[in-house]
Amino acid sequence: MRIQSDLSKTEYLHSLKKRMGSTFAFGVERFTGFTVGRLFYVTHHAGYEWNRRISNQKNAALGYVEQTPEGCHARFICFKGMLCPGQFLLGCLLTAIIAFFSFISQSDWTDEAATIIFGCCAAALILGTLIEAWSESLTERSEEGRKCLLALLLDPSDPFAYLNHKNEL
Repeated sequence: MRIQSDLSKTEYLHSLKKRMGSTFAFGVERFTGFTVGRLFYVTHHAGYEWNRRISNQKNAALGYVEQTPEGCHARFICFKGMLCPGQFLLGCLLTAIIAFFSFISQSDWTDEAATIIFGCCAAALILGTLIEAWSESLTERSEEGRKCLLALLLDPSDPFAYLNHKNEL
């Protein structure tokens, strides 16, 4: 996607960075992420609701900002659930740890055993990621989170962007 903003590139990235919350504020609706140079990664955490089947839905955007004469352009790709790069990399790390401990528990260290263990772990990760992302995309809260994320990217300097840009989402 591409968004045009009246802010300069540095103002846009600075405003985006100011809206980020704590990574460790579990169960609370918030934005997390980082900016490096002109690149950004933002995740909207929907928060925990005790009466929902799927809680803490995540929507993320990975992209970059480029300066234009009238402000800046933000270009990004959106992700949902376990397809968010941060969530997927954490899943890969946990899968690698499980595969490593499964492999060292084997009495015979063969290439076939390593291939089978790694293949089973990778297949479980990919299948689990796709099922989780699909089921999360069906929830109302995930759709609201996507709109909140897009509103933030439309105008990161406005704390009430979701309310002010409802007709644009």
